[in-house]
Amino acid sequence: ALPIYQAYHAAASALLLVDNAILKLLAGPNASISLTNYPQPRSMRETAKDQLRESQTGFAIAINLLYGMASLASTFALLLVTESAIKSKHVQFVSGVYVVNFWLSALLWDLVNFLIPCVLMLVIFQAFDVKAFTQDRKS
Repeated sequence: ALPIYQAYHAAASALLLVDNAILKLLAGPNASISLTNYPQPRSMRETAKDQLRESQTGFAIAINLLYGMASLASTFALLLVTESAIKSKHVQFVSGVYVVNFWLSALLWDLVNFLIPCVLMLVIFQAFDVKAFTQDRKS
């Protein structure tokens, strides 16, 4: 079993294969050498670069979300514009709908329509493990 995780482990693994072949030739087929290769701890510079890269990714996602959510929120004005054109609010008020009921139902409808994409975004963040939005900054 050769644990090769990245390319810089290849030299030690290749040397192990050569040494194993020589040892089996000299000592018999039951002889073998095992290798355990652990990576060095990350330096502060490498850690800082990774954190910067993750925060840049998080920033790009945040900007894209800003545009998407702004577009979604702007669709809520469509109800007001359409109502102004066809006078549906006036028809409802004439038929006996209270003003509070009309505006409360419009608010609830907008909140539900906004909540669904927000929940879907949170599910996507968790599914794809977007670290900028799923991990605590302190850890």
